[in-house]
Amino acid sequence: MAGAFRAGAVRAVVVLRAVVVLRAAVVLRAAAVVLRAAVVLRAAAALRAVVDFAAVVFFAGAVVFFAAVVLFAGVVFFAAVFFAAVVFFAAGAVVLFAAVVFLAAAVVLFAAVVFLAAARFAGALLFAGAAFARLGAARVADFFVAAARPADARVPVARPAGPVLRRPAPPLSARSERTSCFTRSGLRSAEIPETPRLRS
Repeated sequence: MAGAFRAGAVRAVVVLRAVVVLRAAVVLRAAAVVLRAAVVLRAAAALRAVVDFAAVVFFAGAVVFFAAVVLFAGVVFFAAVFFAAVVFFAAGAVVLFAAVVFLAAAVVLFAAVVFLAAARFAGALLFAGAAFARLGAARVADFFVAAARPADARVPVARPAGPVLRRPAPPLSARSERTSCFTRSGLRSAEIPETPRLRS
């Protein structure tokens, strides 16, 4: 009976030892699972931090790029507006300069016309004055000459009796030619003088 009791005690000790070993294995396995879960959680947290940082960097880059695009578009727009304004003012200046040149040319042309008209009028006045002066001088001379003549010499001399003979036309050359030409008084017949071409 003591052997059975001893065998039972040994068996109980073995079972207890197996239970302790099993419990240690379960605890170790649970610790390993907890450790693995902690590693996974840390990796997930690190990955989320990396993703969040990448998202922040991408968003900041997008904002900077958008601001650069907006700034470049604004610069291009203002440059185009400034260039258009410069071109518009330059065109206005060219048009104004052309108008001033045209006005100056018109003034010069008008002055030239007025000067020519005044010169022609002055020439006509001088010509008329000279003609009237000659006429007046001739009349005064005729008056003094007539006053100096005797009374019987003041009777005008009559033209001679008989027909008035006209001057004969010059003889036509054998080599001369006549042609019709337009003059201020109309179509007239004129003689072509001798030329070396006709003599040759």
